[in-house]
Order: sequence, then structure tokens, then C-alpha cells
Amino acid sequence: MSGLGEWGVDSEHGRLLDVLLCPPDNFRWLPTSAISRATLESGRRFDAGEAAAQHAELVSVYEQAGVRCHYLEPDPALPYQVFARDSSVMTPREPVGA
Repeated sequence: MSGLGEWGVDSEHGRLLDVLLCPPDNFRWLPTSAISRATLESGRRFDAGEAAAQHAELVSVYEQAGVRCHYLEPDPALPYQVFARDSSVMTPREPVGA
């Protein structure tokens, strides 16, 4: 993990100062919900390059707004780890991956 220090959540409505992200290195579509199954059945194909470009744009927008970006180490066993809010628990020291 990089860029971790003293940061965390102290408000549900305050100014966003820090965000926890995970690069989409291992992201892929899985048939885990009605939406993802319908997407897979539609014949559309996942484009890793497009996902990486979209993630880079998201990071750019955060950084332009002065938000500090913190990163989880991508885990090949967690393809949906890009949804960092749902993939980890924050401790006083660092996020713990699920």
C-alpha cells in the first residue's frame, strides 16, 4: 500500500480530502448479479484498456480537486477490488482487504 498515513473518515458529509482506490489490474466481469449476467449475455466484451483509462481519469479528477489518493495493492483473487469501499475495512493504521 502506498501513501498511507493519518487519514480516515470523520464525517459523512464533510469535504473529501482522501480517497482509497485500487487500480483495475485484476478487474473483470463475473456473472454474480442480474446486471453482470445480462451484460455478459449481451455479447459485450470487457475492455481492460478502457477500464484503465477510465480509472486514470477518475484519479486525475480527484487529484485536480486536491484529494489525496491512497491505493490498495491489487489482489488477483479479488477482481472487484476496484470497489474499494466494499473491499476493505479501515483500521487506525491502514485498510485491511477483505
